[in-house]
Amino acid sequence: MLKLNMATIYYPYFGKLMDGSYTAHDLELTWTYVTPPDKLFRQVIESSAYDVAEMSMSGYTMLRSKGWREYIALPIFTSRRFRHSALFVRADSDIISGAQLAGKKVGLPEYHMTAAVWVRGFLEEDFGVKPGDVQWREAAWTRGTAATAQGGSGSRHTDSIERNLVQYASGWSPGRRDVRS
Repeated sequence: MLKLNMATIYYPYFGKLMDGSYTAHDLELTWTYVTPPDKLFRQVIESSAYDVAEMSMSGYTMLRSKGWREYIALPIFTSRRFRHSALFVRADSDIISGAQLAGKKVGLPEYHMTAAVWVRGFLEEDFGVKPGDVQWREAAWTRGTAATAQGGSGSRHTDSIERNLVQYASGWSPGRRDVRS
């Protein structure tokens, strides 16, 4: 019997696999739910506590490029989100297309996070807006508050990222950003 300890955040579509209704011959899977995602990713990076674990695609590729070899990626994309819906504009904005983001300020938690990588990809692919055409603003936040982002992604675009406090308690800070990712 192969015993595996697996960690992911919660996804309802894992359904019967997570509750043990479906099993595999000669496989015993112990599932650990860790939230929020950055807590799980930190555990994976710092301790290698799991046999199988969900990991940020961008974080994984950045770590691999620096020689990290604790895990090997499998092409399983657990979040399965359509990232075109990951951009939010202020209610008073005239922005109706990704093409209008050239020259605009876009706030995001971390420039290197996987969701932001996908957003930059579809902005360039679908709307012709290159990453350097946008004024990226990076700030870490939690529900109702914000914290100044630490470190950087090492990208050539992070030189223009303004690290500052952004208040998200009411859902948006008027006048601070054109778009939030």
